[in-house]
Amino acid sequence: MHELWRLFEDTIGNDLSVYCSNIQPSDVIFANRTAKMRELDRQLLSLFVTRAAISDIQPGEFYAFMDQHTDALRRYSEEHPKTLEERLQKAGGKYRWT
Repeated sequence: MHELWRLFEDTIGNDLSVYCSNIQPSDVIFANRTAKMRELDRQLLSLFVTRAAISDIQPGEFYAFMDQHTDALRRYSEEHPKTLEERLQKAGGKYRWT
């Protein structure tokens, strides 16, 4: 067997997926960091408003609802099949900041 084929087989024999971020170059978004954070904060607020409305939360109870609901979000995060580190790495890898 030629040496190049042996090197190829050795490389294929390794599980290279552990070195891959699973982000394709075409999925990378160029964005302004501050603008993206504002956009995401507005989306989070909108989701909290919707969630509060579904739960019949009154306007005067909204901020306490948000504070209390973060405990549930923490539990959901801890129950997620992927580690927080993996999810942060993947999410961060989608952007290139301008």
